[in-house]
This record gives sequence, structure tokens and C-alpha cells, in this order.
Amino acid sequence: MCRPSFLNALLLLLICLLLLCLVPGTVAQRPHEGVILNVLTLDVIAQNLERNKALFEERTGATVIVHGKAFAALYGQIDTELRSGANSVLDAFIFPPQFLVDFTTRGENGLEILTERVAADASIDWLDVFPFFRRFNSVGIDGQVYTIPLDGDMHALYYRTDVLESHGIAVPRTWEEFAAAAEQLHGEDFNGDGVPDYAVCLARGPRFQGGYFLLHMIAPYLQRMGTDEGFFFDVDTMEPLALQEGFRAGVEMYMRLREFGPPLEWNVVDAMEQMAAGRCALAPTWANVGPISRDTRHHAFSTWDKLGVSLLPGSEDVWDRVQQRWIHCPDELVECPLASGDGVNHAPLAANGGWAGGVPAAISQERRDAAYAFLAFMSSPEISNQDVLAGQALDPYRAGHFDLDRWVASGFDRASALNQIEGWTATLGHPNVAADLRMNGADEYMNVILDDLMWAMNNNNITQEQFVQQLYSRWNGLTESLGRAEQRRQYRALIGLPPPAEENDLSLVMRIVIIVLCAIALALSVFFAVFLAVQWRNQHFVYGNRIFMVVQLLGGVLTFCGAIVLASDITDATCQVTTWLFAVGIFLIYLALILRAVHVYYLVAAAMKFSQRRLTHLQVMIALVVAMLPVLVVLVVWQVVDPFEAKASEIDLSNDTYTVFCACQYPWWAVSLFVYGGVWLVIGVYAAIVSRSLAPALKESRAIALSAYNGIVCGGLGLLLALVVDSLDAIFFIVCLCALFAALVPLILSFVPKLYAIIKNEEAVSSKALIRRAFECRRCGTACQQCARTGMTSTSGPVSSSSGATTPRTTTNMDSVVA
Repeated sequence: MCRPSFLNALLLLLICLLLLCLVPGTVAQRPHEGVILNVLTLDVIAQNLERNKALFEERTGATVIVHGKAFAALYGQIDTELRSGANSVLDAFIFPPQFLVDFTTRGENGLEILTERVAADASIDWLDVFPFFRRFNSVGIDGQVYTIPLDGDMHALYYRTDVLESHGIAVPRTWEEFAAAAEQLHGEDFNGDGVPDYAVCLARGPRFQGGYFLLHMIAPYLQRMGTDEGFFFDVDTMEPLALQEGFRAGVEMYMRLREFGPPLEWNVVDAMEQMAAGRCALAPTWANVGPISRDTRHHAFSTWDKLGVSLLPGSEDVWDRVQQRWIHCPDELVECPLASGDGVNHAPLAANGGWAGGVPAAISQERRDAAYAFLAFMSSPEISNQDVLAGQALDPYRAGHFDLDRWVASGFDRASALNQIEGWTATLGHPNVAADLRMNGADEYMNVILDDLMWAMNNNNITQEQFVQQLYSRWNGLTESLGRAEQRRQYRALIGLPPPAEENDLSLVMRIVIIVLCAIALALSVFFAVFLAVQWRNQHFVYGNRIFMVVQLLGGVLTFCGAIVLASDITDATCQVTTWLFAVGIFLIYLALILRAVHVYYLVAAAMKFSQRRLTHLQVMIALVVAMLPVLVVLVVWQVVDPFEAKASEIDLSNDTYTVFCACQYPWWAVSLFVYGGVWLVIGVYAAIVSRSLAPALKESRAIALSAYNGIVCGGLGLLLALVVDSLDAIFFIVCLCALFAALVPLILSFVPKLYAIIKNEEAVSSKALIRRAFECRRCGTACQQCARTGMTSTSGPVSSSSGATTPRTTTNMDSVVA
């Protein structure tokens, strides 16, 4: 007997291997043989995993161990496992989208990116998942897929078709209609057991997602422009919307409806089960009610053929958070573009959004592969079609989940199933879905702060007003502690807005320049003030009216501080403070200058007319106060009626930047101050020119006139450029620069000549001497004009005229005239 050749032996081996691969249950068909998977999820969802894991184990060879936890403990354990990195004993987590951002911004100690896995996996049928759930449940703020959807949590309105029909009540379109129906139905017997029942199955129990029963009432009062408008925070400032009137309206409706609901201790599961059992007529809740109701079809009383589903009630009135007014949608449909044809604004709440599964990035490749395979298996149409009809926590999230024949085959009444499918399809596809919160700290925002305050309000420990005030304060504090800029970026990503643009660099550079210049001006003002204090009794300052110079310094300091405040950070508060500092500071400077000119003019004119009237410094200071009163009145009215507010320009799409600026609705306030100031400048210039012509050597008049000219030039030029220039950055720089020079130049003209004269030890010439000399020149004629310009003091004896004649010296008491 001959031995087989080597070639025959090789062929036989290949045939054996091929047959081995074709045998069911072999290694080739069990890619995760021997892998032990530990999966953590909510206890009620764990039932679905336990029911399906045997089939997965049979197909893959893996062993699946499911760990079910209470909701309150879920976040903490996942957080701990992720932080342990490669040492994590868990291989997959199934959690709500609230946690997604927290778990995907940690690098290696976060969740694995699943984008490429999903794209290459035809079995998951990714496009069958509703677009909202694909994005909201699975995609992180970086645009990558991190989780596999296993659930589609959204609220709709379940109602008893038989009860509403027997009472002649239409399906409520608005929360007002809902409240009216609840008031009419409350206390009747809906299941024939002789016990009064509840109009509304409202869950108010603590620490288990009861906050959604408040939020779904708030959403339609605040969100009308689509998901990307949001209703939790202002998308630009991250200021909580809890103090907005729309938010308050939702809280008021919630407190009104609780009177028609069950006991305080009912949680979300109780509310759904009791609706299915016939204890309530209305229930705004999740889709689990349908399958639970179907399973009562053999009970003594069953609701399996008595349930309908519609959109959550909406509102005809929506609060415009920008214009701070109510919009009545039936009359202003253009303002409510997503409202129904009858003008009702609906905003179905993605309450929790739906559970999804993720894989730790730090565990081994073998464990990650097996974990992904299990999550994809659970999400596949084959398995999920069964799960969503089982009535155990998982709700529809795929288009394929609404196959009518499959619902009927599972035990639904056909008419009731069709009604529910239509209601849920309208809800899941609505363009104004209100997204649940999903960003860093979402668990604390929702399941700690909101739940705590709702529990306190439901127990009447705090009022509605205290609830919104404390919610605003605590949410705002948490946002600040987590970093307002990062929270804003994440919140915008949650609702579908692009990342916030950054303030452009040019604006920041200009601010720095203004701050530096104003700091120099402030330092100079301090130097002037110290020098004035040291030389307080020096005749140069005595003759320069020291009190007016102090007022000028005060005005300068206010103006420079205003520019620094505005340049440091443009907010509503800084815009309003700067308005006051600029206006009061500039007016103090120039009114002090102008009244000095008027004072000098009065002295010179009085002397020339031999007047004995006296104009004291006190009278001039009183005039200053009176002149400031109109300025203060305009500022107060301006502040109350139309205050300056911080605004952001349109985003420059070429570089995603914007400019922050101050603006008010009407320009007339500023115009009125400009006109008023202009009148005073004209008065000051006239007084200075006349005084200078009467007494040419009077240097005070020259400084005053130059300062007034400077004020006119700075104000006029600044206003003109602000109207002509298009760049907001340039306008900001021009306004601050003009204010800076308008304040600084008068100080320099008032102080520097005096400082120079003191340093040079020049003799101070009083205004009395100059006026006396001007008076003598007027008496003697043109020959004396040169003498008057020199500022020389008067000589005793007769004064010669131009013709050589002598004129006796007058005996008028000039000291009494110019005192």
C-alpha cells in the first residue's frame, strides 16, 4: 500500500480546515471567544440587556455580566471607572446624554471615538436612527461619534380617548387648554373601581428625573425658533433664563397642575404605570406607557385600546427674551415660524434624550472590540425592534420602530397603535424639539440643583419666586465655577450652534493702548494734584483760581477712569458706568474752564465800566452746580429709559471673530448733551476772546480759549469720524481717544505754564494788576497798549497821552472793582 504524496496530504489538510470553518459555533464565527464583558447601566434598562445577552454570547463567544444601578449612583460609578483608566473593571457604560460631554473631554481617560466603527458597520443601520438622536445621543462637541443609541427619550401627551370623548373635550393644544381639561376631569373615576382618580399623572418624586415634568411646560414659552435657540441659557452670555417671564410662566403652570395630580411621592415609573392602569386621564410622559398599557389587555380593566398620543401642549404666547415682550403667535405668525397653523408654538422636550452606550478608551483593544460589538448588537434593528415594544424603559429612536404591523403583532389594538405611531412620529420629527441639557456639570445642574429646588417647592418650603431666584443663582454659580467660556462653547454645541466666535485681536490691542494712555494721564493728574497741594499758596495758583483747577482735576480723573473701565471689559454695567464717568468728567472740566472765563470777563468788563459789583468765587461755584443739573437729569432719564448696553457685532465668517461695543436704541440723549455742551463752549470762547482783547497780557484767557477750541475740535471730530467710519473697532478707539484728549489738554494748558513759571521763579502777575493796566491804557489811548501787553504794573503820577499831554490819574478804587 503506497503512502500518499505530500501534495495529497496538503490538499486533505485544506479541505479539513474549510469544513471546520463551516461548522456552526466554531472559533471563526465566535470572534470574542473567552472575553468577559462587564456592562453598567440603569437598573430598569438592565432587564433588556439580560433578556438579549444570551443570543449575543452564543454568536460571539463572549460572556456578558450586566450591572444595574440606581440612577443617583450611576454618574459617580462611571466617573470613577473612567478615571481608573486601563484598570477599569467595566467594559461598557449605558447612560443618559447628560453625561456625554463630561465623559468625552478627558482624553485617554474618556470614551473611545466610535466614528470609524459606525461608518464601517452595516449591521447597525445608522441612517435608520432619527437624526436628532444620532446627533444628540451620540455626537460629542468635537463632532465625533462616542456612543451608540439604545433609546429615544422624548415626552409626548398620552390621553384617554374614551374619557375626553365622553366629556366633549378636545385634545388639548395648549397648556391653558390642558389645565382647563384637568380641572374639569379631576376627581372622577376613570377605571371603574369606585375610587376618585387623577386628571394628570404628574411625577413629582425626588431625584429621579422629575424635573422634566416642569421643563416640558417651560419650553414652549421660551423656545420658538428651533432647537438651536435653546431654553436653558442665553447662548452668548450663559446667563440662566430662569428669571425670564417665559420661564416663570412654565413654573406657574406646573404649580397650577399639581393640584390635579397624584401624591407627591409618585415618581416617573409610578406615573407611567398608573396611566396605563387607568388612574389618570392625561399624562405628558415617555413612550413606555404604550407597551405597559398593551400588557393590561387581559386585565379586568384595560387601557390597551383607549390611549391616544399627540404633541405635548404648547402655547399661543411666547416670551421674546431679546425684546423682553410677549408674542401672541396667532397674531404674529412671522415671529413664530415653527408654530402650527393655528398659531400654537410647540416645543417637544427631549426629556433625557435617550440612553446610549459607550466604551472606555483606556481598556485593551480586545475588550473594546467586544464591548462595541455588544452595543451595536443591542442597537441593531433586529434587537431594538423587540426592545422598544417590550415596555421596559427603552423607547423608539429609529424610523423602523414605527411599523404598524409589528405593533399589532405585539398585541396593540390597531386603531390605538396607529394613533400612537402618528403622535410619536410628529413628536420625534418636530423642528422645534427642546434639547435636554448636555454639557459639563449637567448631572449637577439637573439632578442635584433642579431636583433639590423642585422638591423644596413641591413641599412648599420655598415659593415660586424663591425657586426661580435660587435656581438662577445656583446655576449661574456652577457655570462660573466650571468656566463660563467653556460652558458656553459646550452649550452651543449641544443645541447645534457653531462654537462662539472670539473677540478680534485688533479690538483687544486698541483696548490695551487706551488703558496705557489713560494710565499715563491719571499719573499726570496725580502729579498735578500733588504739585497744586504743595504750591497751594503760590501766587501763580492763587491768581489761577485754585478751586476751579481742583474741579478740572476731578473731571479729568473721572474721564480717564471711564475710558479704563470701558476698555477693560465691555459689559452692560461698564457701558452704563462709562457713560456717567465720561459725561460728568468732561462737563466738570469744561464748565470749570468756561466759568473761569466768564469770571475773568466779568471782572474786566466791570472794571472798564467802573462797576462796583462784586462776583465772588462762591457765586461762580453755585453757577457750576446749577450748570451741571441738566447733565445729571439727562443721564438719569437716559439710564432709566434707554441705557447703554453691550452688543456684539455680526460674526465675521472669514475668521470667526466679532466686536463688542456699547449701544443704546436712540442717539438723542448723547445729542442733547453735545448741544448743551456746545452752547457752553461758545459762551466760554466768547468770554475768553473778549477778556483777552481787553487785557492782552492776561494769560488765563489764552489757556481757557485754547482749551475750549480743543473741546470743540475733539467733540466735533470724534462725532464726525464716528458717523463716517464703518469699523466698530475704529469708532471705539476714536471715542476713547477724543475723550482722553478732551480731558487731558485743558489740564496741560492750565497746569504746565504755572509749573514752568514756578520752576523758573518768574514773578506772578495778578489779574488785578493786568486789569488795572488795561484800564489805564484805555484811558490814555493807543500809546499805552504796548505797556499793557507787557503786563507791567502801573506807575504813580500822571499818565502821558499820545499827544504828549498828561492825564491826571483816576481816583477810582480799582481794588474794589476786581476783588
